[in-house]
Amino acid sequence: MKLIYQIKPVVVVGLLSAMVFLSPAHLNAETDPQQGLSKQMEQLEDLWKAGKTNEYYTEAARVAKESAASSSQDSMNVRARLLESLTTKEAALKMSGINVLAATEPLALSLVNGEKEAGPDREKYALLLAKYLGHIRSEIVPNFKSFLVLANVAPPPGVAGFAGMNPDAISDPALRSAYLKSIQENEQNNQINKRQAMLERIESTVSKPIVQYMSDAIRLGGLPASRVSEWVNSAKLNDEERAQLQSTSK
Repeated sequence: MKLIYQIKPVVVVGLLSAMVFLSPAHLNAETDPQQGLSKQMEQLEDLWKAGKTNEYYTEAARVAKESAASSSQDSMNVRARLLESLTTKEAALKMSGINVLAATEPLALSLVNGEKEAGPDREKYALLLAKYLGHIRSEIVPNFKSFLVLANVAPPPGVAGFAGMNPDAISDPALRSAYLKSIQENEQNNQINKRQAMLERIESTVSKPIVQYMSDAIRLGGLPASRVSEWVNSAKLNDEERAQLQSTSK
């Protein structure tokens, strides 16, 4: 099986760097405690529109964590907007890095636990959660076999050195380039392994709560079959989950 991931080295490096360093110049959440989550969400979207994808992903993780822990009145709406933003942007979750992917889990669960009454908000959140679950499931590679990841990559043949050596110590440009490529491929494999493991863990954690949330929304709202069908297809439900929703809608 050939994996479909195409992770550019510059994206990997940028994401890893962004995970370590967060400039307060982006959203200034720490320097302006009065700033609302809604305003931060607007600024977050501005980063995306400006093409600052690395900054967007890093700030998205922070805003997700903050909104999921917040008890403010607008936090539920922000959670929904952010989860929708991450699941509807082209390849957003696939390129976001593990930090953003991890942040989507508490976002989804906070929506599941936050809105218990029948009404338009619950229906809106149910569809959003269905799409989120579908995104997670579509990224999971069936029967995934982890790639071999080395603690230290050996230099190419012809280099008098050792595994993990500094690439700058290789004087030959071609050999140095080959060594850097091997290091980048090793890191890509590491990120893919971690991402698949996290996807499977998230799927196992959120599936039952989301399906139950949809089932309760159907029971409370008396929704038409067309609405139920949309949720079923969006969430990529299995036969057992489909039966649960269909029995509730009868």
